[in-house]
Amino acid sequence: VTFDGVMYDPGHYVIDDVEEGTYDYMVERDGFFTVEGTVDVDSDVTVEVTLVVDDVSVPDTEALSLKVYPNPAQTTLYIEAGATITEIRVIDMLGQVVYTTAIDDKRHEIRVGNFNTGMYFIQVTTGQGIITHRVQIAE
Repeated sequence: VTFDGVMYDPGHYVIDDVEEGTYDYMVERDGFFTVEGTVDVDSDVTVEVTLVVDDVSVPDTEALSLKVYPNPAQTTLYIEAGATITEIRVIDMLGQVVYTTAIDDKRHEIRVGNFNTGMYFIQVTTGQGIITHRVQIAE
């Protein structure tokens, strides 16, 4: 965990005696995407971060095939998998889950017109594993 340019040992998640202001933070862990953000401190603040696995190994590429289009997307994002999808999560660059749904199909579409412009991770869960794909939402 890095807060205001100071790196803390793993497991140190409470930072005391912070003056009011805006601070940058970063959470890094091997095997996961790095999460960076800014936090405004004016009293006790809790920042919840969800780390997304940076899993580049794919045991069965046929079953775990994934199409996410268009990229960038403006209104609708289409997801097609080579196996039945059981869950889809959309995670922003701060690690916050902005969309989640449980399904039982090989295809799904997400209306993204009300999402903020930027990069997101689409995490698709199937019976064969989890696939994470990066997508851009544009105006």
